[in-house]
Formats: sequence, C-alpha cells, structure tokens
Amino acid sequence: YQIPYLVAGRTGAIASPKAGEDPKKLAISPVGAGPFVLTEFVAESHATFEKNPDYWDADNIHIDKLTLKPRLDPSTVVAAIQSGSVDVAVIPATQAQAAEAAGITVTIETALTASDASINLNTEPFTDPKVVEAFRYAFDRQAFVDVVTAGLGTVTHQPFPEGYLAFAPEVEELWDYDPAKAKQILADAGYEEGDLSLTITAQAGGDVAAELAQAQLAAIGVGSTIEIVPAGSTTWQDEVYVAKSPQLALDGTIGRESPVANLLATYGPEGIMNLSGPHATTEFLDALDAVRATPIDSPDYPSVLREAVKVGVTQSPTNYLYSSPWIFATSDRVGELNLLPSQVRWEGVTVEG
Repeated sequence: YQIPYLVAGRTGAIASPKAGEDPKKLAISPVGAGPFVLTEFVAESHATFEKNPDYWDADNIHIDKLTLKPRLDPSTVVAAIQSGSVDVAVIPATQAQAAEAAGITVTIETALTASDASINLNTEPFTDPKVVEAFRYAFDRQAFVDVVTAGLGTVTHQPFPEGYLAFAPEVEELWDYDPAKAKQILADAGYEEGDLSLTITAQAGGDVAAELAQAQLAAIGVGSTIEIVPAGSTTWQDEVYVAKSPQLALDGTIGRESPVANLLATYGPEGIMNLSGPHATTEFLDALDAVRATPIDSPDYPSVLREAVKVGVTQSPTNYLYSSPWIFATSDRVGELNLLPSQVRWEGVTVEG
C-alpha cells in the first residue's frame, strides 16, 4: 500500500537498466528522465545541467542551464548572492535575518528535515548499553532549536517533524533532558568523569551544532573532539553512509514521501543513515510489515504507522534532536521557488536574464 508514496518521490524515478550495467560510470554520469541533463561534472567543484527537452513537463521548466555547487561557507552566502555569483542558496537559520536586512529574498517553508546525533553500536563506547542509555538524557534539544535554527525549528525525538502524519507524540515523552541522570547512569556503570571520550563527526557548516553537542557531552563528563568533513567532499558518503566508521555523527534526514522508506533509511538493517547497521530488531521489521499491509486510507493507518515509529526510535541508539524548515536565499532574478516538504522542484520557477 506504500506504492503511491514511493512513485511520488525519488524511489519512483525512472531508471535505465542499460546505464545500471556500469555503476562506476553511472556515479559520475547519471542517466534519467528528469527535467535536466548533466552536461559537466567536476568533482568537489560543480555540476552543470541543461534543460531536458524530452522531460514530460518540459513546458513548465523555464531554466535552460543550472549549475550546482557545494554548499557555501555561511559567512559568504549574502555576499555571493549580492555579487550575482550565486542565484539560489540554502542558508543557515542564523543567517536568515542578515540576508533579509541586506535586501535579499529569504524563503522559509515547511520541510521533513530532522537532525540527529547518530550513534554507532559497533564502536566503543556504545558497545555498552549503559552508555547508550546515558546519551538518551544528554542532549538539550531546545538549545539546538534556539542556537542552530534560530528558533525556527522544533524539538523532535524522531525522524519526522511535528505536524507530519507519522509524528508519534508519545515518543516525545520517552526521554527528558537530564544531564544529572545521564551522569548517574554512567557512574553506576563504573565510568568516572573523563573516562569516556569520542569523536563527533559533522558536515561542513555544522560547526555550531558540533560545538553545542560537545559542550552538552562535557556536562555529563564525556570528552570529545570534532571532525568536520569538508564541503563538496565524498568523504561523508564513503565514511559515514558506506563504511559507517564514525562513533557519533551529526546527521539527519530530509524525509521521503513514503514514511516506511524513511524509517528503513534511518533504522533499517541496510539503511543509509543507520550508523549502527545492520542493527535492526525483528520487532521493528514486523512493525514495518504491519504498516505496509495497512491501506493508506484506512482509519487504522495513522496509529499503525506511529507504532512503527515508536518501535524504531526505541530500538535504535540514535537520538533525533530537532527539525528545521527549508531556508533559501535568492537573488532578484529568481521568481518564487517550488519547495515541497521533502524535495526541491524546478517546475514553474523562473529566472530573468
């Protein structure tokens, strides 16, 4: 019953069996039926796309050429748009007010984004269940909302934001921020202050969140160092999503049209964002099967789905922290953006000149 959701998103993209025969070539020269065709790719620099005249809705695509670049340093976004070197940019919430003050158009829209402290059960110190339990109480989620999202986000303990169908309110009551309790759990397990240390892995632009996490861990007696993965680098995909080597990574999901697909990506045994993979309990997989077997228009669907979310959250060591909206800055040349909760679309978007 999830098929309507699946075909509405990335999972439903039309694939080329012939192109799939050469995965290495496909990785840098994708083949698809979307609104744009890749014409140039320079690793760590940019990707250039041109309008696909064979796209089914080509008449609604008003951009002839699109160049995609790695995310800019937050401190340079406003200047880049003012200079005309960039027309559209994702900006951190902390830069939104400055961008608006500079006369730049800022668009804020609801997104399915949820950010987490992803924990790896396969590495120390998280091989000890008591450490995992202590970390449940270590993070001040409201502080992340206030500092990282400038108050524009919301607290969440799950890979869905409040207001979305899959959001399970009861999950929000499972663990409170309680550093004293976290310290006591560690002490009862035989850990003295300073015994534990780890590396926090974060993406470029995630410095503020990483430093906040570091301070909150210090408050429970856990030391940490921060490793920032450079912008545009493939290291994040290779080391976090494939090798799953970090102890703790500040990551997140931008959602999927199918909530089951999102739960599999975040908690499934082969989930790209399940840093503890292949960990996934039988109870969780059975709960997902129950969702799949329930018609999406059934009155039972919301409760069955939310039960699967609760099971997924409790069986995983990962701690979701906050959700945040889409925040885009655009130049005067760009018309209204087409932002869906889980993806950015270019149909109907116009650019002058």
